[in-house]
Amino acid sequence: MGKNKTPKLFRKKFKLKKWKKLLKQIHIPSDRKMVEELFELQNDRMVIQEDISKEIQKKLKPLAKSIKKNKGMVTKWKGIILLVLTGLILIFTFFFKNMLIEKGLEMSLEKIFQADVDVITPRFSLFKGEFSIQGISVQDKDSPEKNLFETGPTSLSINIPELTRNRFRIETMILEDFQMNSSRESDILEVTPTESEGSKPMVNLTGLTDMTDDPTGQIKALIEEQKENLKTLHFIDSAERDLDEFTAKWETEFKDSREEIEEFISKYSNIRQQSLPRITNLEEGKDLITEYEGYYDEIQNKRDEIVALQKKFQQEKERLLDYKSEIEGLIQEDLAYLEGLLVLPGRNEMKDFVSDKIKEILMQRFQGYYDKAMKIMPYYEQYKENQEENAPAKVETKRLSGRTVLFPSPDSPKFLIETIDLSGGDDYSGYFSMNITGISSEPEKWPDPVRLSSQWDSDNLDMSLQGFIDLKESAQELFHFTFDSPDNPISWIDGIPELAVESTHAQLSYLGSSYPLPEEKGIVVSLDMDFSEIEIQKGDQDAIMAKVLDETIQEIQEFIVTAELHITEKGIQSIDVKSDLDNILKSRLGELLKDLPQQGVEELETVLRDMIRENLLASDKVNETLDNLNIDSLEQLNSLDDLKNQIKAVEDQAKGQTEALLKEYEDQARAEAAKLQAEADQKKKEAEAAAEAEKKKAEAEAEAKAKAEAEKLKDSIKIPGF
Repeated sequence: MGKNKTPKLFRKKFKLKKWKKLLKQIHIPSDRKMVEELFELQNDRMVIQEDISKEIQKKLKPLAKSIKKNKGMVTKWKGIILLVLTGLILIFTFFFKNMLIEKGLEMSLEKIFQADVDVITPRFSLFKGEFSIQGISVQDKDSPEKNLFETGPTSLSINIPELTRNRFRIETMILEDFQMNSSRESDILEVTPTESEGSKPMVNLTGLTDMTDDPTGQIKALIEEQKENLKTLHFIDSAERDLDEFTAKWETEFKDSREEIEEFISKYSNIRQQSLPRITNLEEGKDLITEYEGYYDEIQNKRDEIVALQKKFQQEKERLLDYKSEIEGLIQEDLAYLEGLLVLPGRNEMKDFVSDKIKEILMQRFQGYYDKAMKIMPYYEQYKENQEENAPAKVETKRLSGRTVLFPSPDSPKFLIETIDLSGGDDYSGYFSMNITGISSEPEKWPDPVRLSSQWDSDNLDMSLQGFIDLKESAQELFHFTFDSPDNPISWIDGIPELAVESTHAQLSYLGSSYPLPEEKGIVVSLDMDFSEIEIQKGDQDAIMAKVLDETIQEIQEFIVTAELHITEKGIQSIDVKSDLDNILKSRLGELLKDLPQQGVEELETVLRDMIRENLLASDKVNETLDNLNIDSLEQLNSLDDLKNQIKAVEDQAKGQTEALLKEYEDQARAEAAKLQAEADQKKKEAEAAAEAEKKKAEAEAEAKAKAEAEKLKDSIKIPGF
């Protein structure tokens, strides 16, 4: 919890009687109301609320100091003592009158301004009619850290005889070191030039913006403005999303594939490390070869899967890279669309470079004056109201007939300041001396209007002002002021980038006047400004306006600007600024703009292509990303090929042993077959010989039997004639 910054005086628990007494010591109604709202009744005691804002705590701190100062005020229990001491007080009044004046003046001013007032060392001499103050500061009730105004040494010369006639006349008032909006903590006895809040050099013509600014920047701005309508940029966004999805998908695919291959390699690691057993028979060899052929086929199938995956990857990759060719057609469509938007202004549509900047400067300067006037206006209105309420009724003095006044005195105002000599100022407004005459509470009773003359003399401003304010009901003109400011050196230290100007120096002289705004509550300020002795330091000649600079600015030694401001109680209503330099610039620039559309189209295409080149789709990063994915797939294939070759080597070794064993078996079989063939041939020969012998025997027996039969027939057959 942070430290409680509420003043100790308000952290006490007050009885109701003391509480009411405390409130009586707060003289400003708004402060008294604030304190009443902060306290609440708890157990017959008035206790301040918790969680008070920092802003309220800041207000309570000076209020507590003020209450402590006022503890010496008369109370009931002191009444008897005061009565006893009355005589002594009368004796010592002469010595304490200044202290009483200080207290009375502070209380009176606090009542008027509803804020704290500090009066330093007042001195009053009744016999001489002189009153002086070493310093006075009045707090701004809306900004407690600031003063509404403050002065240094102030002196008044009072006409004492007029006091006897119930009239208050100040013959001479001198105020030194007068400031407004100064820091509340500042020492009013030592006025040093400090930069006021918001203070700036007198003139600064930087910050001009126009269509003639950096073309590349404007083209980019046009593209940014039309981003939603450009097909190219939409296509690029879509293509980049496709690429991201493609990359994420295939990184996952190849990662899963790589993990499967690693498991595959781990599975076959033991097989690769085992030595091949000696094959003793063909059946063992056949089984071993079949086993390794199965391994080989399994690896080959896995490799085929990777090849198919890589083929699918290549197809999708080629389809993604085809996007580049599609972009070209979209670029041409977008260029045609943007070219229609690249409409340059005509001569009469071009911006007034100088006039607009002067308008900005005048707005800033007079807005500061207006803000200060608005701080004083409520107090003036309040004073005016009080004067009207307290104005005594007009009584006509009736004299008896025949009675005359030997030495009549003119009817004079109840309040009159004959002469005010005022001096002060700051770095922002400049340091000034001012003389004002004839300020009165009853203007009709004083012959002359309020007259004012002033002189500013500082590094930023050299100006004289004269004029009057006539508050009489019969006045033809309420006020009129004229001012003259010759030969003010100005520097535009930041240059004018749009004109390729690094810095500019010139002399500024101006004349002006101020008078009531016709038919409206307000004022008119009229200015004639003359810029001369112009010196320009040029920078890089890149911008379009640089061409105008070479042809125009270098030739100009002097140019005129006229301005008129209308100011009412609502603020600056209008500023009308005209410059002959703007007309020259427009004329020269109009010639340049004839060739600008084609340049704009070319620049537009360059910028658009640069934007496309910078994105991921059209850069080398795409190929790099895709190549990395492709390399990953090739590495997986290589690892499978290596595993397959190792298994193939073991399979070939098994086949070699099996083929050797088979050859041995074949040789043995051929030898046994030859032996069996020889035996078969021998048996065949023997059989053939036996068959031949049996055949011959049978033939011999048949022949003998045939002959015997023939003989028998021969004997039995008888042929006639024989």
